[in-house]
Amino acid sequence: IEAGPDYLQAKGVRKLVLLVTIQTSFYGEDYVERSQSAQNKLIAWSVDQLHQRHVADHQSLYKRVELMLASSRDEHSAMPTDLRLNRLRSGAKDLGMEVLLFHYGRYLLIASSRPGTNPANLQGLWNEHINAPWNADYHLNINLQMNYWPADICNLSETVEPLTDFMSLLSERGKQSARKLYNARG
Repeated sequence: IEAGPDYLQAKGVRKLVLLVTIQTSFYGEDYVERSQSAQNKLIAWSVDQLHQRHVADHQSLYKRVELMLASSRDEHSAMPTDLRLNRLRSGAKDLGMEVLLFHYGRYLLIASSRPGTNPANLQGLWNEHINAPWNADYHLNINLQMNYWPADICNLSETVEPLTDFMSLLSERGKQSARKLYNARG
């Protein structure tokens, strides 16, 4: 349905909520059913309830760790992040920014790698390009592993589950490829 702002305003729509669920065939051909099932679960909740559930779920992981360096006071917290980063590049000390970056890394891992999802890739969920740099894929040299370095020390071991599921899937497909291409066990 094509419905621009003028159409919605003419119909008296003051608030519009879109619930989008997306599944792929990556883990099975039942992606349409899985997507519909997820959608059916979502529509049972109000927007406020969904938001509250999301915050509670995220906080249950996020609040497991706190990092404080030297002092818990962040004297530069009102300064824009880009300026703080420039100060760091110039050699200035900003322990509050280091703490902020630590927590930002945890936030990204929590948001991009949860049980039942794909593992965090090079750009995570936030890639703005259709053709992403490095294809937004999984580089097994070190990049993929680096996404998960903080998982256990930050008490986020469940975020590793998508990675172990992915590696299991790769090993099975690798065995098939080894048999077909090289007549080897794999």
